[in-house]
Amino acid sequence: MLWLCLDFPELALEVFTRGDTGDEPLLIGAGQGRARQVVQANAAARRAGIAPGMPVSAAYALAPSLRVVGRAAATESQALQGLATWAGQFSSLVHLVEPQTLLLEVGASLKLFGGVDNLLRQVEGGLRDLGYTARLSLAPTARGATWLAFAAAGTCVSEVTALAGALASLPLTVLDLSPAQQACLKGMGIGCIGECRRLPRAGLGQRFGAELLRQLDQAYGEAPDPRKPFTPPERFSTRLELPGAVDHVQGVVFALNRLVHELCGWLHARDAGVMSLSLQLLHARATVSRSELALVEPSRDARHLTDLFRERLGRTVLPEAVEALVLNAAQPQPLAAVAGDLLSRRPPTALSATALIERLRVRLGEERVQGLRILADHRPERAQGNTAAVAPPPGMAGGLRPCWLLSQPRPLALEQDRPCLGGPLQLQGSAERIESGWWDGADIGRDYYRACNPTGECYWIFRELQPPYRWWLQGIFA
Repeated sequence: MLWLCLDFPELALEVFTRGDTGDEPLLIGAGQGRARQVVQANAAARRAGIAPGMPVSAAYALAPSLRVVGRAAATESQALQGLATWAGQFSSLVHLVEPQTLLLEVGASLKLFGGVDNLLRQVEGGLRDLGYTARLSLAPTARGATWLAFAAAGTCVSEVTALAGALASLPLTVLDLSPAQQACLKGMGIGCIGECRRLPRAGLGQRFGAELLRQLDQAYGEAPDPRKPFTPPERFSTRLELPGAVDHVQGVVFALNRLVHELCGWLHARDAGVMSLSLQLLHARATVSRSELALVEPSRDARHLTDLFRERLGRTVLPEAVEALVLNAAQPQPLAAVAGDLLSRRPPTALSATALIERLRVRLGEERVQGLRILADHRPERAQGNTAAVAPPPGMAGGLRPCWLLSQPRPLALEQDRPCLGGPLQLQGSAERIESGWWDGADIGRDYYRACNPTGECYWIFRELQPPYRWWLQGIFA
């Protein structure tokens, strides 16, 4: 087995800051009154000279616009579960270690992701998209990976034979011991894991208990270390509290992008997409603003989904500043298999037909973007109808009839018994005769032609089979 540990040392702060750009100073304070101190500070606060351990009153003197919050344990726990849900795309075995650590068994995933380096690169990039920073480490044991993440972040050990050397120099603070036991070991002149492990095993167990021996054995792979796997939710629903009220769409989209990437991780773990999304914008006093997104086909493209919401929200008038976002997804749907290019590795650059339809539906309204369906009727004005907009199937091409048909045929002028539209029309090909509709009282008798004028414009016209034998325009070829 090979375990990847993700430790989030700033999780308590990032549950407040991941929803904004981090331009405003913010810190977590602990204590009461004059004794209240800084626990963690974001980048803007650190640039102002604020550091952990500093009195909050002194921090206010350095940054008058400072925002101070207390720890939100419930929000941190929900954020860690959200991260575990997202991490399911990299491993089928994810374990939570409260309050700020995840363990992923990735040994079975290396071939899928193209090796350790590619896997770590994708994990780190995904965490940036989510708005989190993590300390990463890799080791053949779960406890060993956890210790390395705490004290030697960035260490990657793939073989058990190299694990002892990597753990030997770690400080004793990685051990889960009481302060008295830590002080006792330090008083004995023991300063690292390697020195502790060299002590006589029987005496070490007698003095510090079996728990210390168990931790050492598990870290070195000499004792079993069973881990309960995290079970992701069947339906996706997540909430993001904004650090401050946001009254512009750009700020809402920035925060929403974090939630969409979390959603796409959940979908990747299921090899699925989503057909509809529901976004709720929560205000202090106004009612909840809702934005629904319906797709033409299942998708898990984070950029595409965010762009669609940006289009929708750009046409939304916010009744009040937004304080929180809630994103809900419908039941995941299987994705259609797509055949790729065997030789070319260049990604497609053109906007797909499906993406174009979805963007137009968001921009113009679903009722204004519709598709066409073929009806079993030879009469052109009754041979097609409106339906939900979908992408055309591969290989669909135009036939002898144009796609642009007039709602009602228009009469054509005649010059020397020839129909004219932008000049005399030249008939091409033979006639297509249609005689139909006698059973419903809307019978027709017509000869249809493809015709072009002197400038090259092509039309679909017909001539009545009954007097007065008039010419009519039925459709236009693109």
